[in-house]
Amino acid sequence: FLQVVKSAPKIIAIKVNDFLDKAVVSLEVSGYKAAKRAKKEITGAAKILKKNIQKQKPPIAPSQIVAAAGNIAPAPRPGKPIKPKPSIVKPKQPGKKTNGGAGIPKFKYIPPYPGFGGGGGGGSTSSGNSGKSGNSGNSAPAGGSESGGQPESENNSPPTQSDTTPPAAPIIISPADFSQIFTSPDIVFSGTAEASSTISTDFNSATTSVDSNGAWSLALSFNQGSTTVDFFSADPAGNISSSTEVSLFVDSEAPDVSLAISECSDSLSSEVCLVATTTLNISWSSSAADLSFFSVNDNGAFSTTTATSTTVVDGGDDLLYSFGVSACDIAGNCSATSTRAVEISTMPVVINEVAWMGTGSNATTSKDEWIELYNRTTGDIDISGWRLFSSDNGPDIVFGQDSKNKTTVNSVIPAKGYYLIERTDDNDISDISADWFGSFGNGLNDYGEFLTLSRASTTIDKTSLRSNGKWSGGSKYSRYTMERYDPNVSGGDVSNWGTNNSIIKNGKNVKGNRIFGTPKARNSINYLVNKGREINSDITLTKENSPYLVDNNIQNFQSGAVLKIEPGVVVKFYNDAGWRFIGNSKIIARGTESEPIVFTSFYDDEYGGDMSNDATSTSPNPGNWYGIKIKSGDGSLLEHTIFRYGGKYYSGGPGLGTADLTVEDCSLSVSDSVFERSEVYGLKLFNSGSSVSNNNFRNNNAVGDPAGYDGAVFVLGGAPAIKNNIFKGNARGIVLGGSKALVDSNLFDLNSREAIYSFNSPENVFINNSGENNTVNGILLSGDITIKNSTTTLEINKLPYVMNDFNVGVVASSTLVVPAGIILKASAAGLNVFGNLIVEGENAGDITFTSFYDDSVGGDTNNDATSTAPGAGQWKGIWMKPGSYSDIRGAAFKYADTALIYENSPINLENVEFFSNNATTTLK
Repeated sequence: FLQVVKSAPKIIAIKVNDFLDKAVVSLEVSGYKAAKRAKKEITGAAKILKKNIQKQKPPIAPSQIVAAAGNIAPAPRPGKPIKPKPSIVKPKQPGKKTNGGAGIPKFKYIPPYPGFGGGGGGGSTSSGNSGKSGNSGNSAPAGGSESGGQPESENNSPPTQSDTTPPAAPIIISPADFSQIFTSPDIVFSGTAEASSTISTDFNSATTSVDSNGAWSLALSFNQGSTTVDFFSADPAGNISSSTEVSLFVDSEAPDVSLAISECSDSLSSEVCLVATTTLNISWSSSAADLSFFSVNDNGAFSTTTATSTTVVDGGDDLLYSFGVSACDIAGNCSATSTRAVEISTMPVVINEVAWMGTGSNATTSKDEWIELYNRTTGDIDISGWRLFSSDNGPDIVFGQDSKNKTTVNSVIPAKGYYLIERTDDNDISDISADWFGSFGNGLNDYGEFLTLSRASTTIDKTSLRSNGKWSGGSKYSRYTMERYDPNVSGGDVSNWGTNNSIIKNGKNVKGNRIFGTPKARNSINYLVNKGREINSDITLTKENSPYLVDNNIQNFQSGAVLKIEPGVVVKFYNDAGWRFIGNSKIIARGTESEPIVFTSFYDDEYGGDMSNDATSTSPNPGNWYGIKIKSGDGSLLEHTIFRYGGKYYSGGPGLGTADLTVEDCSLSVSDSVFERSEVYGLKLFNSGSSVSNNNFRNNNAVGDPAGYDGAVFVLGGAPAIKNNIFKGNARGIVLGGSKALVDSNLFDLNSREAIYSFNSPENVFINNSGENNTVNGILLSGDITIKNSTTTLEINKLPYVMNDFNVGVVASSTLVVPAGIILKASAAGLNVFGNLIVEGENAGDITFTSFYDDSVGGDTNNDATSTAPGAGQWKGIWMKPGSYSDIRGAAFKYADTALIYENSPINLENVEFFSNNATTTLK
């Protein structure tokens, strides 16, 4: 028996046609007692195998049947089935790979070939099915004998047939083009394959499952260069497909790039590339063998090129120049951009201030001369080797070359910083350290001479002289220094020099007295707007140069000049100072909530710092400056601005309006702004249709107006719109005379007089205004409140209307309409009606005419809590004059002397209530 079993592999070694190399099938012999029967079974199985292979059943590639000779196990003892030894199905060995490769994929155990059951002879036999159904192979007939008898025991049953048909090779849908150069090493493959199979490769051990719809996706990461990969599909039975082979090329590395600007090798600063030339020689390169082109950003101008250099000629002065280059290869990989920034300044350091007269307090200390340099650039500059000299070589200084009587304390001027040079010793300015001190030779000539600053024999800056050969600024006898107006303008321009203004000072002399100069600080005349002169062309005030100063004069804007002011700018006004806009000029001041634009006193340290440099020795006060007056064309704009301490007034003054801001005969828009601490008015509008909205008027009217109006806002004529403002801590909130204003939704609080005062303004409209804690919480009406041939309607406000004198009137041929909800209070006053009065209530009390002291309606109008109480006869009532007409419905009349007087005027009353009036003359 054993001998027959051992010889079984030789019996079933079969060669079929030319394409079948070798096919050996693992057989299992289980539980037969006789060797003869086993031999017969093996022989029969071999015949069936040969027949099936010749018919190409099962339909699998013959090359996938792998030799498994010797897998026949010894026969077991009765009742113990033999566990088959697994066989491994291997695909054809793929070709050699150029990148990694995990070789042939390994799959799980494949069951024995179908069609080889146990069973003996006799009965009918059938060949195993070759499809994916997994049906049983040959089965033994009943009896288990050659004649078809039953098997001797259950252990003699043949094994179940297994699936051995490999799936089709996987299909790759994406990437679709393998001729491309892949610029990313991470590639996601996707495609289709037999549902529920497993996709693997010979590249690495990564696998992915195919979903029930046959879709799959697998991510692989490759090295640079060429790679060939075989993809396989294995079904759940472990059958492996033939391979799908792809070859690809990866180039994901960007080329290198280098950039150089030759002039930067001679940079004036060690921190940044700072050059004093307007010509730049720029070159770049890449070592990449597959370089395609360079992408260039030439100071904002983009282009591509294969060139490797360029020369920028006259690139501009006082300019931050930027050049960037990126290298790109043929695969489309581009390097990061290499960028160099170059600051170009042919005047990097300037002579900024000269104390040629000496700043000592007497003749003994008149030789305390000093010179200040200023670094205009954004980089620290080492001036070692630079030379500063005068016409007569006194002084003649080479910085960094010290001698017995010349000492360089520091040769580096910080960015946007100052450099102080003192004659003889470091005591000329006793409280500020010098950067260089030493001999000036014979000293600076009081009658004038040139000063020159040079580097390597190239003149960097030079001072100028007046036509008479004198210094361009400074005062010998007052010892005021010569200052430069603008460090960005040539020192050779004689108009660019002036004299210290005496109000902005810095430093002390050897005697400890304050000097009239600004060593190591911004020059006093540099704060001025246009050097303090009239402005006839457009100008912009920048945050960078803020704060600004208007020094003791009224500066005019004219000839259509437009002043633009950036957010965050502070303008300070000293003494008799102000701005006047005439001749169609305009101001456009558009600040922001976080960066308002401020107009204030020179002494106001809260904004713009301590310009006077006197700590708390001085403080701002209302009326420190005149204000701003606009009497020009329409179109000026003020947003998020702050006006403080203006409104200066005195008899015979320049007539700027006694207000922080005066607008006359034109219209502008002012919003989201603050007007505070004016001597008289915050805002004054004369014949103006301006829009005034969302502003805050507070603590104005420090000094009363001689005319007695005293309002935070004073309107005379015009038709402005005053909406959504807050009035707090003023005398009156709004005063209106002869105007057609719309006063809408304003809030009034803590004002010392009336919230609103309107006189001789029948066309004003008041809507939704409210307030509390004012001395008079009401809208005070005075004079006629209607105009001939028109109808005036009182609108509803939370504040009541108030009459303060007897001449409040409705003129003839006009109509006053009083709708429901109106409250009109009076004190020792009444309403004279010469025209028509229409009171449009429905029920008694819908409209109330009552005493100024009546808190039961309209609130505590006189703001005295319970100090006063209403009583009969406290106001005059309504007098209907001859020829007048009235229709009064749904009203209440309270606390009047005579509530209604009809003088040759018809009476039309309906649902009218009379309460606590003079008992004998309620109706007359």
